[in-house]
Amino acid sequence: MGAQKSYKLGNRPSWMTARKTYGGTIPYIGIHMVDLMRWVSGREFGQTAALHSRVGFPEIAEMENNTAVIFRLDNQGTACLRMDYLRPATAESHGDDRLLIAGTRGVIEYQEGREVTRITASRAVTGLRDLPPRKHLFIDFLDALYNGKKHLLSPDDIYRVTEIVLKSRDAADSGRMIEL
Repeated sequence: MGAQKSYKLGNRPSWMTARKTYGGTIPYIGIHMVDLMRWVSGREFGQTAALHSRVGFPEIAEMENNTAVIFRLDNQGTACLRMDYLRPATAESHGDDRLLIAGTRGVIEYQEGREVTRITASRAVTGLRDLPPRKHLFIDFLDALYNGKKHLLSPDDIYRVTEIVLKSRDAADSGRMIEL
């Protein structure tokens, strides 16, 4: 599995330039993609290793503007997540999110603003148009809060994703592989 989140840097508030108030790029933007990776693949993350740094842009001080995180999955597969704040200001959109899952039966790929595609041993690349209806998490949250319906995201999922990104940041800080 491979994923990316690439954003324009723009003007960042001062709290983002210090680790003690920002916490790091891996937890700040990585949490969203780690959640998506787990949700779409159904895989659990077992180990993590990571790198992060700032290149150029001295005005952002301690804020990392590039990261790479790898994971060992519960089925012995691997996943990588690359994140940056290096998207050019001239780009059409603020972000460029992507997810690719390659498995024994084929490949499925998502890129923000484009259709989801798949390829298998018996089928060339095709766009997937008959997708389930889009669910809005905030509306789902309100439905759970006010109508007692089961929320799409359980507290356990939220805690787990938080643990994964914080330990991934710790792996980058320490230069070690960390068990999840």
